[in-house]
Amino acid sequence: MVVVLALTPGCRSAISPRLRPSDPADVQDIRSRSERRFADAIFFKPRESDDLAWAQPLAPLFLHECSTPPADPPSVADRHAPTPAGGEVNASCAPRFGELLLRPRTFGESPSWSVAQDLPIVYVQHDRLTVGRTTYDELIHVWFYPATEPGSPPRPHGLRTILGRDGFPVVWEQLEDAPARRLVFVSQSFERAAQRAFGPPLPGRRFACEADRRTAPQILVVDLVEDGPIPMGPYLYVDAKLRLQSVLCRCSPSRVDRIRESVFYELRSLDELRALGYRPDFQPLNPARDLRLPPGV
Repeated sequence: MVVVLALTPGCRSAISPRLRPSDPADVQDIRSRSERRFADAIFFKPRESDDLAWAQPLAPLFLHECSTPPADPPSVADRHAPTPAGGEVNASCAPRFGELLLRPRTFGESPSWSVAQDLPIVYVQHDRLTVGRTTYDELIHVWFYPATEPGSPPRPHGLRTILGRDGFPVVWEQLEDAPARRLVFVSQSFERAAQRAFGPPLPGRRFACEADRRTAPQILVVDLVEDGPIPMGPYLYVDAKLRLQSVLCRCSPSRVDRIRESVFYELRSLDELRALGYRPDFQPLNPARDLRLPPGV
């Protein structure tokens, strides 16, 4: 069955990104991947529910690549990328994210975690971020894939969304436990505000909102996200190696040729994991230090 994605009309005006052919090889690799199309994918969307209804509008929509991607050149990012169980990319579809389960302690064994792929779950938390005298709302979404090797724990993946003072998302940060590059996507309105406040990008940077490379060497703003007509969650394009490839507005043209399957996932509170004793070891960026945060955003 072929499913056509419904797009939300009315993206606000776009600006063209600044290309930098002098970027390091791994940065060029990441940005090149961010522009790839998927031949086919599985579409994951949140199931409507009265529980956590506040989180529904800003929940991400996932597009999981099914076909095997072209070979990538070796890069630092690739060496840290998770690989599906068995060590190979499944040409049909990569492992799905699912519910994190705790297996109780048994005689001679410690408690262990596993992922139930038959029940897709995304855990969510609302928080507040204070920068100077300004307080921003932020959302943390966390999901889990099965362990890459027998006996190893499931690896958490996450997305941090920072909302501007008008309630629109302005920063999306990929959350991983040991990233070689800290991948960030920002809204076009955020970049425009940075251009007005700070002028052109700093040396070696692509966007005006990026901090000095000496201050934030791991932080990479991959691309700009179109501004939607209303606050809403983005499309997350996840490639066959389970790497976050790109973040797009729901109003942007689709980069998938065919949707193989449409699947609902459930939103659950991140407090459920804390009650089980699990706390993802993410180290999110500090916007005041790791980005050039334009005033008034």
